[in-house]
Amino acid sequence: MSEGPTALSLAAAGLYAFVAFACVLAAHTARSARQPRWHLRTWSLLAVLFVAMIAMRVTMVEEIMRDAARAALRAESAYQSRRELQTVMLAVVAVCGGALGLWLAYRAFTGSRRRRDVAVKVAIAGGLAFGALMLLRLISLHVVDRALYGPLKLNWVGDIGASLIVLGAAAYYAWRLRSLRRAPRR
Repeated sequence: MSEGPTALSLAAAGLYAFVAFACVLAAHTARSARQPRWHLRTWSLLAVLFVAMIAMRVTMVEEIMRDAARAALRAESAYQSRRELQTVMLAVVAVCGGALGLWLAYRAFTGSRRRRDVAVKVAIAGGLAFGALMLLRLISLHVVDRALYGPLKLNWVGDIGASLIVLGAAAYYAWRLRSLRRAPRR
């Protein structure tokens, strides 16, 4: 394990801080504009997620968790058969993630079409993609690791992409509600 967080981890933590701030702003806007409670809850939970990710990046908790899992497997003499366990875990994540994604897509297309509702749903999708990526990194199956950390750096593409999706949705949501409140009444 390295001595401390890398410059890239600290840069990611900085991005997460912007995302957390945008989510807090969106939550505050939802509350002051008296939007549905699920809006406020969603933005609040996403802010907590990104604050937790800041802490995880700075304290290297993800690395510590991976090392602890490897040590536990070695202690149980199960390290050699870890691939089977990781494969099962990956299958569970894929099935649950796929089912959740389909449900979210269904809800997005059958629910309200108001732009602010869509922005919240897009943020939820970004948060779920971020969580799925986190689980893939923790499972650390060799084949998945090669894809995530290989030449295309899908780990960073997914991490930054999901963060920017949530950031953009939060900023749009806050802007949209503020512009609606400023619009002249007819």
